[in-house]
Amino acid sequence: MTDRKLLQGTAITTLAATDKFYIEPAAGTVPWGYITGANLHGYISAGAGTAMYPTGAFVTGGYLYFNGGTVLTDSNVLSAAGTATLTNKRITPRIVTTTESATPTINTDNGDIFDITGLQQAITSFTTNLSGTPTHGQRMTIEVTDNGTARALTFGASFAATTVTLPTTTVISTRLRMQFEWSSVTSKWEIIGKA
Repeated sequence: MTDRKLLQGTAITTLAATDKFYIEPAAGTVPWGYITGANLHGYISAGAGTAMYPTGAFVTGGYLYFNGGTVLTDSNVLSAAGTATLTNKRITPRIVTTTESATPTINTDNGDIFDITGLQQAITSFTTNLSGTPTHGQRMTIEVTDNGTARALTFGASFAATTVTLPTTTVISTRLRMQFEWSSVTSKWEIIGKA
């Protein structure tokens, strides 16, 4: 097995089945690597920041390693700028426990399902403390359970009915689930289902 040390900005064109390499960055710079023959871009952010690894990569001793012996292409790389097809992969929704309030705080950048339990008052606006920068087609689920008394629900300007109506009240002691989809056409969260 050949263990190759590469300085930042260098490139290799081939990897034998038993070869591996790591990248040692120049002082004060962000580590990165490029294998021209395999068309693989490797990137790891500076310091303790978020890292993106291609298939067959691992980190040890402060270095980023790529394993040889595998066909490595751009489709193996998770990149904010690239595209890839995920097959047989499960996406786990981000569930946020949201404090009951007349104007609950919901940040759609940080969650997919927002769970409000023990609602003790009417919700006067889901819009007031709504934040985030959604993309067209993004989904969001809001779940609301009251505290044994039906509570009124008002959504505000950021929400819209479709062929599905926006509910106006909770159902006593029953979890109300509402699914919304962001429309860049209307700039609203449009309800697409409730149960």
